[in-house]
Amino acid sequence: MTIRVSSRTINSQRLKLHYRDWGNVDAPPINSQRLKLHYRDWGNVDAPPLLLVHGGFDHCRSWDWAAEKLCQDFRVITPDLRGHGDSDWSLGNAYSMADYVYDMAVLVEQLELAPVSIIGHSLGGAITLKYAGAFPEKVKQLVIIEGLVPPQKMLEENEAPPAQKLARWVKQVQRIANRPHRQYASQEEAIKRMHEANSHLTEVYARHLAIHGNRCSESLIGRIGNMPARKRPLNVCMRRTAI
Repeated sequence: MTIRVSSRTINSQRLKLHYRDWGNVDAPPINSQRLKLHYRDWGNVDAPPLLLVHGGFDHCRSWDWAAEKLCQDFRVITPDLRGHGDSDWSLGNAYSMADYVYDMAVLVEQLELAPVSIIGHSLGGAITLKYAGAFPEKVKQLVIIEGLVPPQKMLEENEAPPAQKLARWVKQVQRIANRPHRQYASQEEAIKRMHEANSHLTEVYARHLAIHGNRCSESLIGRIGNMPARKRPLNVCMRRTAI
């Protein structure tokens, strides 16, 4: 297995991006733990398979320009992670790393992609590394871009007593569950928000992300659930604790 790691920051202002409609390459969803997970299949089915896995609070349409080039040499698959894009939101906060790895295993198995090459960004990179560690025989090569590493604060929190971790997690989930979904009155407002969050985005790229990152309704609602913002506490019941 070949692994490449990149931490290079790409300035999208330097990319010559032109908005276009790539047509319908959406495929029938796969089922994973009763969730319908969306992905796009860019064709060229006889070519070596390549997964492009997006990061947290993102969606598969971020890969469109890259997929258009890569599909000339690969069968490119771009999935939406659970709770992101057009994939189902998981009820009950099932957004652990194990859940994401399971979804990747289901996707690779159902589409018969192994051995598969994978490019993962941020959270997608972390999922990819764990999947490759568990199933090295199913992965041909990896490219990890800005792979997600737990921040020091999270590592310190995980060293707290189990009861304290569990209490903190319950409060965090309650706060997130009561938070309303962000809504926008128009696509232009959503595009403006994109620019505020990342000033390096070109107008074309920001418009593309905004159009495909919001559900169609009377008001635009972001296609990313609230719950992925907080994962389950780790190892809460792994050792006995005096009460």
